[in-house]
Amino acid sequence: MKLIPNQKWVQSGLIGFLCLASSFVTNATCLDPKLTVAKEAARAALVVVGVAIESHDVPDPEDVDSSIYTIYVVKVTRVLKGRATKPIWLFSENTTSRYPMDIGKPNLLFISKGPGMDFVDNCGNSGPLDEQKREFEQVKALALKGQP
Repeated sequence: MKLIPNQKWVQSGLIGFLCLASSFVTNATCLDPKLTVAKEAARAALVVVGVAIESHDVPDPEDVDSSIYTIYVVKVTRVLKGRATKPIWLFSENTTSRYPMDIGKPNLLFISKGPGMDFVDNCGNSGPLDEQKREFEQVKALALKGQP
């Protein structure tokens, strides 16, 4: 078997290219600049702290080994904007726009209403509460001012 001259260099270059390309793909899911907390809170139908208590994967009819989306049943523990008196069903498409949730872990959620479904923008300020403390404090301050 004849090897390509400088094969290690070619392999290193290919690995570097793939790493660079994958970083573009990862970042390509969020094309617009991230909204400020105030703007996202103003646009959101609801802003809550919630805990996923159930998740249900909806199978893809064309591929039995994957799902087309996940439905999260979220228990609201604190309302910062809007009204939420019972568990919320959040839809998360199995695409680059999915917003994954861990069962039992509190999340700060900026919730938008779509046709027949509520969803969270994965490119926004939503996230696990222990990682979104600053954003949570900003929303609380806005709520005290009556802004969100």
